[in-house]
Amino acid sequence: MDLKRLPAVLILGMALLAAANSVCADIFTNLSAVADTALFETDPAHNLGGLRDLPIGVTAGLHDPPLRCRGLVKFDLTQLPTNAVITSAELTVQAVKQSALNSGSVVALHRLLLNWGEGAGSASSTGVPATPGAATWLNRFHPSTPWASPGGAAGLDYVATFSATNLVNGVGTFVFRSSPGLVLDVQTWVNQPETNLGWMLRDLVETTIGSGRRIASRESTGGNAPKLTIQYFLPAEPAPFSLREGGLVGDQFHFSFEAESNSTYTVEVRDSQGAGSWRTLTNIPKQAVSSSIDVSDSVSRDSAFYRVRSP
Repeated sequence: MDLKRLPAVLILGMALLAAANSVCADIFTNLSAVADTALFETDPAHNLGGLRDLPIGVTAGLHDPPLRCRGLVKFDLTQLPTNAVITSAELTVQAVKQSALNSGSVVALHRLLLNWGEGAGSASSTGVPATPGAATWLNRFHPSTPWASPGGAAGLDYVATFSATNLVNGVGTFVFRSSPGLVLDVQTWVNQPETNLGWMLRDLVETTIGSGRRIASRESTGGNAPKLTIQYFLPAEPAPFSLREGGLVGDQFHFSFEAESNSTYTVEVRDSQGAGSWRTLTNIPKQAVSSSIDVSDSVSRDSAFYRVRSP
């Protein structure tokens, strides 16, 4: 191999990607629920998917033993850009009725792990006998796809750790404020739409008799449907960058490029410009500040082609 000819045949490839640290302004969007229903232990084979208000909490037990009610709600996030970075997520619900015994209780939001059917039961406040595919206390999809346990099992049907909580006391507007759990839920659903199965709303302890209340469903009027308010930003388009010309120093070929702060890079090499597999030459870790990175490679072939990628 003629080392004097090497600079002419060693070609620096253009970088394929550049990391973006700048962002555009925050964007807010309000989404209305696209599906909601309640799981009603009082009538475990009933579906309540078409009601204007849904029960949550524990019944008063005036005529029967106190029993649990749990709400399910889901939002369609497909209108958000797939590269949206979520910075805030808040759920707003309207409490429209409550038990006369109710002194308020903490309601928890849990991310659901399994799918369910909304149904359309609406003939009375207790819903109607479920039709095929509708959710009930017993089944995710009536009549033969049960919850892991009636009403849903923590860790199997829904995430055991709540994503957010809120004290609901009286009637009116209640907001589950943004939390790391809510942001993570929404970000996960944006990144992996198939995991968007919604939230379960349940009384945190489910031991307080008469903590039951009703929240407006998506079938309600007057703008009272559950609302998800999301704040996000979109990463700026990557700025292209070029590798700087290099040369031989002894038996090492050198070139450099400008690395942006807080971005990782991979330098790759192959022997032919249009064929062959790229091989990793080195990985560049994140730099605290923008820095000029020098790359070297031992000379042992007639030609080589390099590129730098930022994942």
